[in-house]
Amino acid sequence: MQRCRIAFGPFVLDPDMGTLLKDQIPITVGHRGLTLLAALTARPGEILTKAELMDLPGRAPPLRKATLPSKSRR
Repeated sequence: MQRCRIAFGPFVLDPDMGTLLKDQIPITVGHRGLTLLAALTARPGEILTKAELMDLPGRAPPLRKATLPSKSRR
């Protein structure tokens, strides 16, 4: 099976391996961060709702509303 690697700027995300590289150097990112990056890069140009982000599957505990920024905090 062919792995999907997503390149954006100096970064390369490999969701299957759970890695993020910047200029070919590994960056430490938690499971939730990788899950969010994978979801956002899987749907380029689309806006994902908080509900969609909170429902992301994964081994980590589900995302809570407090984890995601709101418009009022920007």
